[in-house]
Amino acid sequence: MERYQGVILIRLQNAGSKSEGHYAFLVRDDDMSVVKLCREGAVPVDDPYFVPFDRQEVVVTGTMSHGWLVASAVEQAVAGDEADSETEENNEQA
Repeated sequence: MERYQGVILIRLQNAGSKSEGHYAFLVRDDDMSVVKLCREGAVPVDDPYFVPFDRQEVVVTGTMSHGWLVASAVEQAVAGDEADSETEENNEQA
């Protein structure tokens, strides 16, 4: 299993076709590439699993298969840069 960090976006795709619906994508932090997301055994269109993470910075654990990232887990990313700057501010105030 690999770990991929980025922002999840839920977008309407394939308008007007039988496969029309909302799909989840991961915009990766490392190279800004866009990867389609799905889960093992779940239909990727209108999957409610990814909706709470829409527009959130996350870490997705999973494997790449046929151009899709098959997610086994999604968790919110810890904002390392923000935490560091906040700590520096607190130290300056002390």
